[in-house]
Amino acid sequence: MKTPEYVGKDREQFLEKMQRAKPHAANFLGYEIIILPHVFLPSTPSELLAKLAIVGKGLKVADIGTGTGVLALIAGVKGTVGYAADINPEAVKNARLNLDKYGISGIRTIKSDLFSNIPAAEIFDMILFNRPFWDSYDEKKMKYVAELGFSDPTGGLLPRFLEEAKSRLSKKGRILLSAAEWEPLKRIELMFEKSGYEYKMRGKLASKRDNRRVYRAYELKIKHA
Repeated sequence: MKTPEYVGKDREQFLEKMQRAKPHAANFLGYEIIILPHVFLPSTPSELLAKLAIVGKGLKVADIGTGTGVLALIAGVKGTVGYAADINPEAVKNARLNLDKYGISGIRTIKSDLFSNIPAAEIFDMILFNRPFWDSYDEKKMKYVAELGFSDPTGGLLPRFLEEAKSRLSKKGRILLSAAEWEPLKRIELMFEKSGYEYKMRGKLASKRDNRRVYRAYELKIKHA
């Protein structure tokens, strides 16, 4: 599976810029957020998931791969409780800064490889996963943990997530996750089915910077007999 040239060509330049960046503020759907170095910044799929997420008081959410914490922030200001998790310790720190800025104490931040460090008894009404996309980048060339936020060269992360998430959903729980139009979407949808989920595509959004980059959001629920 080959990543389109227009997607891959600026990867290294973008990554180096991200590593050199100083902490700065940005606007995300009307909220001023802090972005730290070594943390992948909110982008088009973040905005799409934030607009489609069903969150609110009385619900419990897990934001997996939280990054700067923007999805957890959107959930938290609406009264949702739960966890914001990331494998990148700088992202965990960043998410906590943004949640604290808006007085959100009901969402815990935790360093975790997917669900590995989230207590096994925790069950969620919604799991948000702005996932790294399946691409053709050489995994051996990865130099920074931040790269895990936007690249999954082997395609192995999604099936692992789907398997782990099944035991973390409430009876009526839902997963909302991102995908990119240049990914092998038929293979991904088949993966959903083989993992025991029903799915539907909830929406699409094109990047304002480059409208060839189109993202979609899938909603998944467990198939019940």
